[in-house]
Amino acid sequence: MKYKLIILLLSITVIGSAQYDIDTLESDTLTKEPKVNLFELKKKIYVGTDLSLSFGSLTYIYLAPLIGYDITKKFSGGFSTMYQLLRAKSFSGNIVSENSFGAGMFLRYRPIQQFMLHTELDLINTVDYSVAFGRVNVPAYFLGAGYTGQLGDRVYYSFLVSYEFIRNPNMPVPAFVNIQGVPFYLKYGFVWYLG
Repeated sequence: MKYKLIILLLSITVIGSAQYDIDTLESDTLTKEPKVNLFELKKKIYVGTDLSLSFGSLTYIYLAPLIGYDITKKFSGGFSTMYQLLRAKSFSGNIVSENSFGAGMFLRYRPIQQFMLHTELDLINTVDYSVAFGRVNVPAYFLGAGYTGQLGDRVYYSFLVSYEFIRNPNMPVPAFVNIQGVPFYLKYGFVWYLG
């Protein structure tokens, strides 16, 4: 009888320890939420471009695609590239053409919806005017402010006036206006949020 009681108690103990805990079952299911919500991430990523166009005897095309990420509701940063074509026709009929391209990174701060502060550091490959047929990499550091306006829930446009601090003599981007020898640059563009 003792042996039967001991075997019965051991059986109950083994069966009891073999039971699966319901909390463990819920945490082990395959329907776990991902740690990164891609939809929420897409809401913070934007793409866009800054552009400038002029046609006639002087053709000017400036295109700067960008991608950015909202770090906070008011502060964002990202990367940009740029391509510029400057083509002029002289009075004798000769056409002079110059191509520049580059890349950089930017930070934007929007304290209110309609106002933006912008800083950008670029490296631009362009024609070296001190050497015949040479090219040079030109650094450029812009700081500016501008107006932004909504075109829908996920799209806005911007007008930005900025000053370039390095002022390299080979700077290919033409200034919008010179005030007593101080060049100011104008950029306008569009931004689309992915989410």
